Amino acid sequence: MANRKPTKYTDEEIDKIREEFLSTSITLKELVKKYNISVEVIKSLRGSKSRFPKTKLPQNRIDEIVNYYLNNDVTHKDMKELFGLSDYQCNTFLAHKKKVIIPKVYNKYDDEYWDEVIIPEYMKDGMTFVKIREMFNVSDKDVNKRLNGLKSLQVNIGDTYNRLTIIDVDLPSVLSGSQLRRVVRVKCECGSEFDTKFHDIKVGKTKSCGCLLKKSFGNTFYSKDNTPEGKRTYISYSSMKKRCYYVDGEHYPHYGGRGIVVCDRWLEPENGYKNFLEDMGYRPEGMTLDRINVDGNYEPDNCRWATISEQTINQRRYSHIKQYTDEEWIGIKKDYIENNLTYDKIIEKYSISRSQCVKRLGKVKSTDD
Repeated sequence: MANRKPTKYTDEEIDKIREEFLSTSITLKELVKKYNISVEVIKSLRGSKSRFPKTKLPQNRIDEIVNYYLNNDVTHKDMKELFGLSDYQCNTFLAHKKKVIIPKVYNKYDDEYWDEVIIPEYMKDGMTFVKIREMFNVSDKDVNKRLNGLKSLQVNIGDTYNRLTIIDVDLPSVLSGSQLRRVVRVKCECGSEFDTKFHDIKVGKTKSCGCLLKKSFGNTFYSKDNTPEGKRTYISYSSMKKRCYYVDGEHYPHYGGRGIVVCDRWLEPENGYKNFLEDMGYRPEGMTLDRINVDGNYEPDNCRWATISEQTINQRRYSHIKQYTDEEWIGIKKDYIENNLTYDKIIEKYSISRSQCVKRLGKVKSTDD
């Protein structure tokens, strides 16, 4: 049997079919047979009409029963007795008709009231989120947003974190993103006082008023040299100190983490960069700062401006490789040919890399043959 080809209807005709389906007791199966409607129309009608399961009552009778249930103070038991309904019919149809959700209205308070009244109340011993919600009629969302984590951040005057000592804890909290952060007043070892988020000093994000950074990285006055040479040089100077002293830096484990430091002359708070510039001069284009001894510190006698290739050769993994002049390579070639040595023997004997062997000795024997 060939597939049924549905009849095409206009939007107005489909609306009339839908109205007939919703206002009468006709079933979807009967509607399909009657009007030969398409699958798309069937999908749009499916589930749009509520009706009693397992009943042959006409639609007008169903509407009468539902209206009676909604407009009178009756139970499912009353409906079963009055209209002869089954438990199944009540539980699957009538149970949802009187489900009216009345949204609860919560109190809204401004930031000042939260800081001066609610938060101090919450910080008392034995006070919980539940008690705060009941006492002030506030929503779970507001409670979580304003109070979450506050008790885990117990703060005492006199507590010290790095260079900062807490001197005042009775300050209004501030919103940081979606969370409320406690604010404290601190005093730095250098004597300056300022307000900051307690979370930042606890996790180590804030360690001083800024004097620690100045002490570690020196005065940046000379970085205002806007010439290309000045910019290049100061970038190298700043990067050198970060590698040695910025613990969270990507390269710190290979420098500061190994005990590599910068000499005191280049770290003077007022003249550090000036001294570096006097000792090293401006950084030439195409070169970077390099330590001659890869295990030594950053100091005038151990630093130079070097090309990328020179730096690569000078890295720790190449520190055992020696460099030879062209005249010295003539002697190595002679040894390689006359004694019929292999690359491995040459590498071991002269402490050179395999790439140097290939470059210098690759075709020597085959040429002589």
